[in-house]
Amino acid sequence: MNSTSLSRDGTIIFKSKSIFDVMVAQQIYACKISPFLERDFEKKTKFGSVKLGEIEWLTIGDLVRIESVDRDQWQITHLYPRKSLLSRRAALPSTFRLQEAQAIAANVDQMVIVFAITQPEIKWNLLDRYLIQAEACRLKALICFTKYDLVDSLPTQYRQELLTQMKNYQHLGYEMIQTSSNTGTGMKDLMQRLQGKSSIFLGKSGVGKTSLINGLFQGFQQRTNAVNPITGKGRHTTTTLSLLSIDANTGVIDTPGTREFGLWNVVADELAGYFPEMQPLLGKCKFRLDCLHDEEPGCAIRAAVVAGNISPFRYHSYLKLLREV
Repeated sequence: MNSTSLSRDGTIIFKSKSIFDVMVAQQIYACKISPFLERDFEKKTKFGSVKLGEIEWLTIGDLVRIESVDRDQWQITHLYPRKSLLSRRAALPSTFRLQEAQAIAANVDQMVIVFAITQPEIKWNLLDRYLIQAEACRLKALICFTKYDLVDSLPTQYRQELLTQMKNYQHLGYEMIQTSSNTGTGMKDLMQRLQGKSSIFLGKSGVGKTSLINGLFQGFQQRTNAVNPITGKGRHTTTTLSLLSIDANTGVIDTPGTREFGLWNVVADELAGYFPEMQPLLGKCKFRLDCLHDEEPGCAIRAAVVAGNISPFRYHSYLKLLREV
């Protein structure tokens, strides 16, 4: 780097394979990674100096330093320490490949978990995955149900089951909001919950994440698609992550829809601690803290399920996750 090069500090708001858009004081710079920084990343990965749950590679939300190398050409030369990092377990193309983490976003304060009350179908185990990963990454979690203007038109049994499940999660202490992009229901409340935070929107394709953001921020209009009427599954409209900087203290990250979400840096003997209803019973089993609450005799958590004090849905969700972590 020559002695006359200019430097700036900014935030990564978009990335492709080799180009990163970095915002500096409302101006966007297209940057590549400097060869020195790239070699440093590769060296840390090769020699195993990267700690569990820590990913050195650049991602959306990272605060970085950029420097000019030529006229209108910029490189990222430094990654500043992160206050948070949201990751998930990367999909494994081969059974012989070691588990790896996939960095989703850095320096996030809040995870907004979006589900539609109609199609695509709500997967409660997916909700549990999001909630657990948010807590593991020390992020505030907000559950957002969209298309709520359709609640009265739902089949009676389905509506009752939906409302019961929603009340169960609220009873456990999870924050929840109901919204409609069509009627404006809950939009003002959601906007207030976003102010002063960096929030990432997560959910399956077709749940209305992009419509929510379009409704909240009129200057940020992204393309939206309907749910596939044959499969009941959402079509991808957002194909890559992008960060919208609302003001100096507020940011929103839209993400592509996810049908699966693998937990990262969550281990089996700590999993029950991420379920609020199970926390008071930890250590009260016959095998105390060595109990995984599966088939062990004298398990206090299994007894609570039988007694009706813990939801069978949540317990079965726990068992499914236990077999994965």
